[in-house]
Amino acid sequence: MRVIVCGPDTFIDSFLSKADDAGVRAVAVAQSPAVAADLLTQGGFDAAVLGFPLTECEALLKECPPEPHVPVLVSVGEGVRTADWVRLIGYGATPVKAGTELDELAKLAGARPPQREETGPPLPDDLAEFAAQDRAARVDEVRRQTRPTKVAMLRQRVFAFHSPKGGEGKTTLAVAFASSAAKLAKLKVALVDLDHTREGSDVARRFGYFFSSNSRPPVTLSSWQDFPEEEWRLWDTVQNYVVPTQVEGLYILPSPWDVVEAGVVTRDLVSRVITTLKWHFDLVVVDTPPDLLEGVVEALDQADIVVVVCRPYLDEADVLAGFARRTVAKLRFPREKIRLVFNMVPPDLPYSTRDVAANAGLVEAASVPADPAVAKVRFAGGVPDATVDTPFGRAVEGMVRSFLPEGLLPEPARGGASGRRGLRLRSLLGILAGRGGGGRGGWGGAPPRSGGVGGLPPQEL
Repeated sequence: MRVIVCGPDTFIDSFLSKADDAGVRAVAVAQSPAVAADLLTQGGFDAAVLGFPLTECEALLKECPPEPHVPVLVSVGEGVRTADWVRLIGYGATPVKAGTELDELAKLAGARPPQREETGPPLPDDLAEFAAQDRAARVDEVRRQTRPTKVAMLRQRVFAFHSPKGGEGKTTLAVAFASSAAKLAKLKVALVDLDHTREGSDVARRFGYFFSSNSRPPVTLSSWQDFPEEEWRLWDTVQNYVVPTQVEGLYILPSPWDVVEAGVVTRDLVSRVITTLKWHFDLVVVDTPPDLLEGVVEALDQADIVVVVCRPYLDEADVLAGFARRTVAKLRFPREKIRLVFNMVPPDLPYSTRDVAANAGLVEAASVPADPAVAKVRFAGGVPDATVDTPFGRAVEGMVRSFLPEGLLPEPARGGASGRRGLRLRSLLGILAGRGGGGRGGWGGAPPRSGGVGGLPPQEL
């Protein structure tokens, strides 16, 4: 069940600590009524839980009346009056005793018909034709050899890494995730680069392909213009359109090497590439650019999980909030697919990454600390991933374990990763709304309804 949770941070913390055990997934959170109003208006959830004071809940329900088929639970304390209870019901909400919210959600989930779980990738339209051919022993053997080995365990198989702003370290984390999944889980992984630069491919450079050494990958996304579509099932053909790497089981598909070829990355091409690769690989990892071009939107639509990467600074926090509360709504993007990962988190962050996530209405999935060892590995020509025994490597391992099913990765030989959240200010929302920056050089100003853009004065950054 997909749920949005709205209320003070203590209420949200208490709910999230018990949600997984109850089979509930919180797809968005809001610490303020303004963010909650945005989330309720966008939709894309099965239920909402409100833990604000009654007056704020009533105002929120008046402004954003719930859809008849979407239950909204309002947590009420022992001293609530009957008149308050009746008034909440009149707004279309369901009052529940504080502490019993998950029990009520479990009852609601039990009343719904069970959903059939998919155990493999979506099958192509010409399945009937293929099934007829499959009666022959020759095709049976081809199918056995070319299908991925662990599809039955993986419900989420396409991961798109995205940042609404450049320079967030998205490519580093996409490469680290793909490499770690191949090494630790022994998965067959395809890493697709849609984030084309003016010269070459950053993903290809991570694996030794450089202009300066006149080393160009044998194929790129441009090569798929000539892919023989009738041979999409045959690994003997597909392997000629991906590039093997030094990591066993990991293949890359670089972005066009020349900027003039970037226009070939259309929505149709991206759809055909991902559909074909899903047939041959356990995981498909896509590195996307900040610009929402048609091919990028197709990749986000095809993805089972969209990993949004963000550094936890004020500028990035504001861009993240705009993406989560505006762009996601415009694209009608299923919010439950989003996994928010903070990258390059400094040890002295004066507020928590959790507050940055809540300001955007998202749930933090992982936190990767700033680690100079990443640059050292890159300088040596290596690929930093979960096998690097540093804070970065341990955080990436934790991220991979949280994204992949239990049982795929070996038991950790070292302590689990845990990102430092930093010291909390009274409220990051106050900073972003301009309430914390009244000194010389600050922007200040009254915050708009959705949270506004403000910040600390430059001398305090």
